[in-house]
Amino acid sequence: MTADRPPLPVRSRLAVAAGGLVAGASRRTGLGSGSVIGGRASLVLDPGLLARLTSGRRIVLVSATNGKTTTTHLLAAALRTAGPVATNDLGANMGPGLVAALAGTDPDAVAVLEVDERWLPSVLDQVGPAVVVLGNLSRDQLDRTQEVRHLAEQWHEALARLPTHAVVANADDPLVAWAASAAPSVTWVAPGSLWTLDATGCPACGGRIDFDDAGWRCRSCDLARPEPDVALVGDVLTEFLRGGITAADYWGRWRKSQNWTGGGTINSGTTRSSGRSSSGFDWPDSSFGGGSSKRSSGGGFGGSWGRLPGGSGSRGGG
Repeated sequence: MTADRPPLPVRSRLAVAAGGLVAGASRRTGLGSGSVIGGRASLVLDPGLLARLTSGRRIVLVSATNGKTTTTHLLAAALRTAGPVATNDLGANMGPGLVAALAGTDPDAVAVLEVDERWLPSVLDQVGPAVVVLGNLSRDQLDRTQEVRHLAEQWHEALARLPTHAVVANADDPLVAWAASAAPSVTWVAPGSLWTLDATGCPACGGRIDFDDAGWRCRSCDLARPEPDVALVGDVLTEFLRGGITAADYWGRWRKSQNWTGGGTINSGTTRSSGRSSSGFDWPDSSFGGGSSKRSSGGGFGGSWGRLPGGSGSRGGG
C-alpha cells in the first residue's frame, strides 16, 4: 500500500517531529507520557495531520462508554499475529492522542484506535472509511460526556453520512443498535449485556423499550433487537446463520437451564470443549434447527467463527 500513499508534506513531517520533541520533553521532566501534549503540538502546526497519517491505512475505530480499551487491546493483539499494528495503547483516545499514537509508526501498519465516544463522528470524518466497532452507551461518565441519547444521535448521523468499510455493533444495547442501523451493513454481536437502565426509552420515537428473554423491542415503533450474527451465550461464542434457530432460542434456553431470573452476574460454568454446562444444559450441535448455528470449539476463537489469524482453522480472505 505504500506505493499508493503520497509522502507526508513538509509541514506534516515538521509537525510530527515537533510533537515527538514535546512528548519527549514531557517524559523526561516527569510531567506525563506525552501522548496528549505531543499530539496537541503536532496539530497546532498541522490541523489536518490525523487525516494525513491515516491516509491509505487500514483503520479500525473502537468506541463505547465501557470496555473500549480492553476491546482495542484484544483486537490489536489479534491483528499483530498477521502484521504490524499501530494503536493508542496508552488510552489517549481523543484527536491529539490518536495523532501521537500514529506519528512515526509504520505507514503500512493497521491502525487500531480507541476513540472517545464524543470524538467518534469527528474522527470518522477525518480518517475516511474504516471498520467501526461500537460497544455500549451508558451514563456513567455524565460529568464529562453529553447525554447518551444525544451521543447516539451523533453516531447515527455520522454513520448515515460517512462511508465505512464495516460496522460491528452491540445488538443488546438499544441506543447502539439504533445508531448503527444508519450504516449500510452491520455485523450484529450479542454479548449478553444485562444493564438496561440507560435505554428504557426508544431513541427512535421516545416510546418505552420492553426487555425479555428474546431481547428488547419498542412498544410504539418497529425498533427491535437485531438478530445477531455472533452471540456470547453463557461462555460459548456462537455464530448464527440466517433462517434457522435464533440467538434468542439459545439465550432463552440457557437462562432456563440456569434458573436465572435477570439479576447479578452470569457464570454458567459451561465447558467449551464439551458444549455442556455444569447445570446439564446441552448445547445443540449443527444438526439442531437445520444446521443453522455453529459454536466455537476447544477454547479460544475456534469453530466456524474462525481462529486468530495464523492459527489453524482460520477463515480464508481475512
